[in-house]
Amino acid sequence: MSPQQAPAIERLPFIPPEIFLNIMEFFIAEAEKLQTCILWELHHTCEDRSKLFVAPYNTDLAYELAIKERFRNVHLVLQISRATRAMAHRTFIHVPMAVRGRNWGLRISDFNTLVLPKLDCFYLCYPDHCLGDLSMGWDQYLEQVMRQLRPESYALLERIEHTYLEDIWCLAPWEAPIHEVILSLPNIKDILVDVGSHNVEEMQLTRHGGERFIVHGVSRELTNWESGLKNMDLSWDEVWEPFLERGVKLFGCLTDSLTLFMEILITETDISYKYLGPKRSGVEEEEEE
Repeated sequence: MSPQQAPAIERLPFIPPEIFLNIMEFFIAEAEKLQTCILWELHHTCEDRSKLFVAPYNTDLAYELAIKERFRNVHLVLQISRATRAMAHRTFIHVPMAVRGRNWGLRISDFNTLVLPKLDCFYLCYPDHCLGDLSMGWDQYLEQVMRQLRPESYALLERIEHTYLEDIWCLAPWEAPIHEVILSLPNIKDILVDVGSHNVEEMQLTRHGGERFIVHGVSRELTNWESGLKNMDLSWDEVWEPFLERGVKLFGCLTDSLTLFMEILITETDISYKYLGPKRSGVEEEEEE
């Protein structure tokens, strides 16, 4: 090589942009498969109804680790370019997050979090105190909120598939406001409701048509709920009819977890409980079977 010649530069192989984006799409899909369901509280403030934010339902270490792991799984894709970041955010939606202080109050964090609306479960926190200064009913209030939502907030709402209720009595007729909130979600598929702590191994099970059903009376909470509805002459099927028309399923989960162990089946004359597991966040698995 003469002194005038520049040294040869080893060039990296060229990857066409469309192939590179396909690789990133595959990477995002694989990262999605690694995720576990996170239970979020979903909030909006009275002062700014256009913006939704989430908060972890629990403050234990497992939640914190799951949130950090989710970021770690897609961190590379988020950093490469605007195009790959936009691809990731179509699946892992970027949402403002609040954290709880010592007094249990919420404070909007300086960073956003990643939400998977097809996998995650949402506890809908409707701010009933916002109605104090409003001469309107819940249907009008919800309609107003929907009109004011920012596009990114509405995009989250319309993709939510799973909601959570803390108590079986949240399905009573006097809880109609929360029913309206749930029914306002265009893609809602199921409701998870806390039906108390149980030792699944000790449950009495009976078979009907190859399916295993929990014998009535095995759950104190559910027994009290059924008898309470009957004593108050309340028709359960009327409460559930709007959900039934939408094809919404109802699952019972164990206290302080998303471990499903029953599907609650409602007819005009009866309520029965189909044994499922237990399964950890097993809604998707149940639908596939």
